[in-house]
Amino acid sequence: MKQKTPLLLIMTLSLVSFACQASNWQWLHNSSLGDLSDADWAALSQTLQDALNTAKDGESRHWRNPESGRQGDIRVLNTLRDTAMPCRQVRFSPNRDGSGPLTFCQSTGKTWLIRSPSAKK
Repeated sequence: MKQKTPLLLIMTLSLVSFACQASNWQWLHNSSLGDLSDADWAALSQTLQDALNTAKDGESRHWRNPESGRQGDIRVLNTLRDTAMPCRQVRFSPNRDGSGPLTFCQSTGKTWLIRSPSAKK
């Protein structure tokens, strides 16, 4: 199941498009998010979209899947203003693996793309 998680993530996060190389999915395999169900991902992705579009820096949004009982928080850490596109750093919790924040940038089509960890600001 874990091998299919990146593909399922792409399919279920239709509101949040991830444009990244396959090697950039490594954070998912080793993260506390790696074993979420499709329904968990749907709840998380809807909440992520809301957080990226409406949350102020420092605010959190809570997601929950009542069927599985899984839940967590998405905190918008900050908005990066020194980039070509609007970008926001977020942290997912629970974060049992200690992974760092992820940066999402909004394309001209208003789609949020995950910025490669190797990309410069």
